[in-house]
Amino acid sequence: MTERYSQIDRGATLVELALAFPIFCFLIFAVIDLSRVALGYSSVRSAVALATRRAAGVERIPWRSIDSVFGSNQRQPIGALARSALFQTSGGDVTFYRSAPEAARLNGEISKVEARAIAYAYQFLQKDAGAMNFPCRDNANCSWCLPLRGDAQLFDTLQSNEVSRIERVPLLGIECHYRVPIITSGFSLGAVPPAIDVSMRSYFPLDGYHREELGI
Repeated sequence: MTERYSQIDRGATLVELALAFPIFCFLIFAVIDLSRVALGYSSVRSAVALATRRAAGVERIPWRSIDSVFGSNQRQPIGALARSALFQTSGGDVTFYRSAPEAARLNGEISKVEARAIAYAYQFLQKDAGAMNFPCRDNANCSWCLPLRGDAQLFDTLQSNEVSRIERVPLLGIECHYRVPIITSGFSLGAVPPAIDVSMRSYFPLDGYHREELGI
């Protein structure tokens, strides 16, 4: 009789383990996913802040890859960015810069200083978050960045914060998005999305530039 009860106990323990183990694994991966999202947000926040500061630097170091796209011009059609590896990976969407809804506010053109900021942002994101594709927005591990020129929300924000000299000092602004891949999506039967989008905006005054240099 004792041996029979012992077998029953062992069987109950195995059943409990079989039920609890998937939940335990899900919780472990959920913690990992939360950490990845936090890291992604921190990376995007640092990328846009550092990129606008560096691109707006008065002592501008020549960048041959940027010059190969713009030459002696301060503006180019935004679709020209797809010709450089600084703005386009092999897994990126070649039509993004022309077709993205956010690109409509740029009137089809981008300035050299805006392009520098975007290129710096992609570099920072790759360094902090690892390998990713850009520009793209639909898949996990995708990233995209665009200037904030012409963005009404940015202007309203500046006005509400009473930023002085808004009309006299041009601003360089960019926004970046990164779709953080989620591991637990595969265990959640569709309850958890395969990726979570984290984004950030940043702007920086361009006091040290002449108007003809900006093209914005």
